[in-house]
Amino acid sequence: MADQGFSSLTNFALGVLVARSVSPQAFGAFALVFTIYTLLLGFCRALATEPLLVRFTAAPDRWPSGVSSAAGMAALIGVFAGSGCLIVGSIFGGFIGYGLIGLGLTLPGLLVQDSWRYAFFAEGRADKAFVNDVVWAIVLAVAFPLLAILDQLSLLSLMLAWGIAASVGAVFGVFQSHVIPNPGRTRLWWRQQRDLTRRYIGEFAAINGAGRLADFGVGAVAGLSSLGSVRGATILLGPLNVLLMGARMVSLPEAVRILNSSPHKLRRLSALVSFVLAIGSITWGAIIALLPSRFGVALLGSTWPGARRLIVPIALGSAAQGILMGAGVGLRALLAVKRALRARVILSLLILPATIGGAAVGQAYGAAWGGAAAAMVGAILWWGHLNRAIEEYGASQAGLTPAVAMEVQPD
Repeated sequence: MADQGFSSLTNFALGVLVARSVSPQAFGAFALVFTIYTLLLGFCRALATEPLLVRFTAAPDRWPSGVSSAAGMAALIGVFAGSGCLIVGSIFGGFIGYGLIGLGLTLPGLLVQDSWRYAFFAEGRADKAFVNDVVWAIVLAVAFPLLAILDQLSLLSLMLAWGIAASVGAVFGVFQSHVIPNPGRTRLWWRQQRDLTRRYIGEFAAINGAGRLADFGVGAVAGLSSLGSVRGATILLGPLNVLLMGARMVSLPEAVRILNSSPHKLRRLSALVSFVLAIGSITWGAIIALLPSRFGVALLGSTWPGARRLIVPIALGSAAQGILMGAGVGLRALLAVKRALRARVILSLLILPATIGGAAVGQAYGAAWGGAAAAMVGAILWWGHLNRAIEEYGASQAGLTPAVAMEVQPD
């Protein structure tokens, strides 16, 4: 949790400084660029680090080779996707162009740094992940004030400082792990993990891709200022990301271990994760909703009035996502990727029309409530799939050891 706190802190600091330094329209452009980053990060995780967590957590003898391949995959994705961002940014120009250029120049470091975090959790060394994110935060603590002193606070300079600081963490991770990323093993990694990665990519595209497309839709339908308000509210609820991502990174390896030792406890662990995340989301949302305006203005500047109206629906949506995530941890541990993919596809078919339709009716406020309603339906759907997957697992392992039963899972 402390590691995820520092990881989210760097994103929070970037968002706050951009909000305070640029106009609401420019902040909306930043929201679009950050959406592109989260899309690429999720794609990289589906290809590289999610399979690493699932298949190498309980295989310490194969951990170095797996990490080298996964980090190499992340580096390769960063180079190719970063080049694309540079080309598109140069063509677009303006606020969006500057943001894309800053992202493109530093994307390899951003993705490799994230891969080290997953690698250390797979190894059972959360302390190493924590130290790596602390290094990123320390570099930012120097870079951001320096830009302010030099009066160089802009979307491009802030994006570059953020990405360069992550790149320092990426280099530091090599010394921590004693493993060098090997892009040359990318083809072998794909062959070995494609049974998982193909479905993880489909799952990611179905829900996270749909969510990010919804962001683009809100910007197109309601304007960049409305999208900036949504992003501003999301930044204020940043500690929820600490809870959501921290719980996921801790509970997924634990769920894999539980499945191999005591499978009947998996539902209990998933329920605990869902409960903690939902309560945490609602509690933090209430705190932010009661925040005096002077504090909100100090954080977000001119973006605060629009963001404040969206706190309640976005917090409720986060609570629903937390419930969904608890079920997702169980499905990941069971290797029930087909079930997870089906649930994701159905949820994506709800998110896009609910969010964009809400934006058309009520702009940012309607979009936030539409997204929250879709997430609530999704939470019910995911738990139904988890319960059925556990029943199928119990039937499939009759007469088999848990480890063997995992290999014959129908999903």
